[in-house]
Amino acid sequence: MTRVALPFAVLLAVVAAGCGGNTVYTAAKTKACLQQRGATIAAPDRGDLVATTALGGAFKAMLGDNSVTVAFGTNQTNGNDIYQAYQHFAYSNVKSGILDVLRHYNNVVTLWHVHPQDADLSLVVGCLR
Repeated sequence: MTRVALPFAVLLAVVAAGCGGNTVYTAAKTKACLQQRGATIAAPDRGDLVATTALGGAFKAMLGDNSVTVAFGTNQTNGNDIYQAYQHFAYSNVKSGILDVLRHYNNVVTLWHVHPQDADLSLVVGCLR
């Protein structure tokens, strides 16, 4: 490797590591962060089959006028499965707009009650741990 290529390769690896990569987030740490920032935490709705069966756990966070269900897989594949399951099991009156309220971050999926405000979205994403 040349003198120029080695620092470039190191920089590329550092940037890739900082972009999420294969980070696995946990329900306990994320929940604690949200609670410290004023969110009210509850169990996911009993009728939410996807959240109540999430392998990494799930909870619901109330943030002012909106709420979000945060469901955790144990790895990236589980996160993908949760994301697909929410789309598959969405009620017909919700299906067309599901992608407006559904977000996917590695092993975590968030399902908002209504379109999230930027501040609420930033709070939840910033608390993923």
